[in-house]
Amino acid sequence: MGSIFKKFFQILFFASLALILYQNIISIPANHLGLLIDKTTGLQNEFLKPGYHWLTTSFVPGKWRIIPFKIKSDSTQIVINRPLQFNNLIDATGKMNIEIELMLRYELTESSIRYFWTEWDYDYKRIHSHIKDKVKNLLLYRLTELYQNKKDLLSLQIKLQKYFEPNGNFQKEWNETFEAEGVLLTRFDPLRISIPDYDEYELLTSNITKLVNSYQNSMMTELDARVALKNRELSDQADIEKAEKFMHLIEKNPDIIKYYQIEKLNPKASVIINGISNDNILQQNLPAPAPQQSSVPLKSTPPKSEKPAITPEERGKAPPIGKSAINTP
Repeated sequence: MGSIFKKFFQILFFASLALILYQNIISIPANHLGLLIDKTTGLQNEFLKPGYHWLTTSFVPGKWRIIPFKIKSDSTQIVINRPLQFNNLIDATGKMNIEIELMLRYELTESSIRYFWTEWDYDYKRIHSHIKDKVKNLLLYRLTELYQNKKDLLSLQIKLQKYFEPNGNFQKEWNETFEAEGVLLTRFDPLRISIPDYDEYELLTSNITKLVNSYQNSMMTELDARVALKNRELSDQADIEKAEKFMHLIEKNPDIIKYYQIEKLNPKASVIINGISNDNILQQNLPAPAPQQSSVPLKSTPPKSEKPAITPEERGKAPPIGKSAINTP
């Protein structure tokens, strides 16, 4: 019986020891650096390189948090496509474009890992997209300086080849661009540099004035059509809003529809609505109804004759009051 318990405790001891050893051994994959974070003290200054590492947990569960950072990128393709001036007027096949195709690799350092950890919590896809965008902006900026007019096409191929030479300007500008972030350029290969033919471009742009005028006219026609459509939309919207307001007014004051009908039948009728409500509507200056004609004919009465006025001469010849105007013998 005692031997059974002894074997059991031996097995338990070795299993516990194996578990402790397993928890203290950390593995970092190739092309990665391990960011070490202590549960109590936080971010450590030391990075773990690829391989196996022994870390003492001091029997504290979850003491260490290990974050492996991918430091060496895969082959990254950068493509730049810069159309020449008036390209949209003279060419629809894409021949009049400056194209650069570049393949490169880069590596993150300990300083860059700390930088991206602070900025973005080390989102590798976001970091990779960020680096590609910065390289594209760098190449477009340099291309804008090298190509400023069509005569620059004659020497642009040679200038770009020289720009991408080992230890040339591209390497120097990369170092300046990524100095704060600590990203190292380990390899780059210009796979393709395509420059349009100068003579062909000169021929296509020889009649450019007519092409520009035609393009401007088509753009103005399209703009006028858009403006007209927008004006119709605004007018329709205004009518809808006006109708909605009128319907809302009728819902609150149903009697107002009667006065609206009066106004439509007789536009000269002036209706004034004070304190609009169902029982408080005041009408002013409504025209009085026309008198009705009687169907019974009326007798015509001749006008009374008036005495002619007496002149002063006739008044002097008149007999005195109380006496007759007839002479007696």
